Amino acid sequence: MFHELGHLHHNLLTKAKYASLSFIDRDFVEAPSIMFEQFFSNAAVVKDISHHYSCLSPEFHDAWQNSNPTTATQPPIKLTDTTAARLVGESRLRTQGYIDSQALNLAYALFDIEVHSPASHEELETMDLAATYNKIRTKTTGLQGGEALGEGWAWSQGQSVFRMIISGYDAGYYTYVL
Repeated sequence: MFHELGHLHHNLLTKAKYASLSFIDRDFVEAPSIMFEQFFSNAAVVKDISHHYSCLSPEFHDAWQNSNPTTATQPPIKLTDTTAARLVGESRLRTQGYIDSQALNLAYALFDIEVHSPASHEELETMDLAATYNKIRTKTTGLQGGEALGEGWAWSQGQSVFRMIISGYDAGYYTYVL
């Protein structure tokens, strides 16, 4: 959520008349979002922005009450200090998963740059994309795959799930690895 709020703030604070039509350098487009994610590591910020939907209006309160007929008391408007701290703590527990995902993002970024580097279209057409991706992934993450079992470097098509390569990033995916 914080990541997408970073995109929202970036667009709201632009000086362009129509943010969606303005050019934003791909080197920077993810920076505000990734920086905004860091707010989730502060329990006071998480508590401050929390707000139970049933407290927004009488209609939302009625909707909450209808979906919770056996609950007598309405939840507090804000998260408790304990709940906010628990959420931040759980986020920190996922640090290893975050590091692992950043290693994979780095592999994607290096693959993105590699496939945008050939001098000609013909050179790109002869590139073994599966082998290129698997070599980069193994070197970056330290995780071995079919190549360790003697299946060669083209054992899987892992690069086929990398959707950003065709969505206009054009060797700019490295901005996710901040």
